[in-house]
Order: sequence, then C-alpha cells, then structure tokens
Amino acid sequence: MLFRSLANVAVSVAGALGLFGPVPADTDIGSSGAIIITGVVTLVLAIGASNIGKHAHRVQEEHTEEQLAEQLRRERVAEQEAWIAALDRICGPLFTGLYTGAVDPADPAVRVEARHVESRLRDALRLWPEGIHLATALDRLRRTGWGCLLDVEQVEAFEATRFASLLNQLDPAVPGQHLTITRRQGTLVATVAEPGLTEMRQAGLAGARILITDPDFTQFSCEEDQP
Repeated sequence: MLFRSLANVAVSVAGALGLFGPVPADTDIGSSGAIIITGVVTLVLAIGASNIGKHAHRVQEEHTEEQLAEQLRRERVAEQEAWIAALDRICGPLFTGLYTGAVDPADPAVRVEARHVESRLRDALRLWPEGIHLATALDRLRRTGWGCLLDVEQVEAFEATRFASLLNQLDPAVPGQHLTITRRQGTLVATVAEPGLTEMRQAGLAGARILITDPDFTQFSCEEDQP
C-alpha cells in the first residue's frame, strides 16, 4: 500500500514537472503546485496509515503474547494444585500442613508422622499402580510398631489385595519385631523376625501358608500360593 502510494505521488510530480509532456495551460488540475501538494498529502496519509497498521499489528501481537502467558500461568497453577491434591491423598493432611506452614516441622510428633509418610510414599511409588493396597497395609503395620521392609518391585493387583488382607490380620508388633516382604519363585513371601510369630499368632492368620517357623523368625505366604 505504501509502495503504491509513493508510485502515484512520483507519477503526479513527474507529470506536474512536464516529464510526460507539456501541461495544458487552460487547466488548473495540471498546475505543478496543486499536483505536488496533492501528492505530498497522499504520501503523508499513506505513511500515517502504514504506521497505524504497524502499531495495530504490534498491539495485537503483544495482546496475544499476554494471553498466552496467562494461559501458561493458569496451566502451571492447575498442575501444581493437582500434585498437591494427589500428595494429600497419599500422605494425608501432613503435606498440606507443611506446605502452608500450619504445622511445626520441629514438633517431634510431626517428625514421626513425616517418617511414616515418607515410607508410605516410597512404597506407593514402588508398587504403583497395582499394589497400592499392599502399601496401605504396610503403612498400617508401621503405625502399630512394625518395622517393615519391602524388597519387591511392582505386584499384580490380585496378589497385592490378597497379601494385604493377610497382613491386616497381624497384631501390633512386640518391641523390635520387623517384617520383610520378598518374592520367592514368583510368590510373595513375608518373613517376621526378632522374634518370630508365636504358634497362637500363626494360627490366627486365616489364609496363611506357614513356610518356616522358628523362635527367631517365621516365614509365610498366602495359602493359595505354592512357593
């Protein structure tokens, strides 16, 4: 548009100066002063229109960039809120309390709860996605005094649910008692040590298959399994 206007102005000025032949004397339209003034006005209008167009385009680009930045900011906030909600479901209210400053990290009770949450989160990540029931059962045992070690990676949903049901039958631990879960020949096996389970406690495990029994340790799996 600007180039076309400049071309028109140049042609008009050239005509006014007689470059295309003599200008008729009996007409005012061909006077050089009028033609030049008209050309200059046209040029100014063209340049002004061009600048206005560039400014409008720049404003539109800036507005688009602002909208994009705002959209990205909202997406980051939504993602952060989703992570907090997910951690809350796994870790309970402790995470939100620490995040918002509602609880004191130096409180001994908070430190104990943080250790429980750390263990539960570690087990949940290791057993994700099928073994969450087993991670929950281990969390319950830890809260009743058990020391628990999970030495397997990922389990099927059916065996996790079945084994979690078995572990939920265990009574609170005696001091120093701990439980280790391993896999032997494809079967989940639990070993209770220091001390092992008494005969009475072994008998109370409905659905358990006792593999090894000793005063110091007891090893068992689900009765349906054949390790």
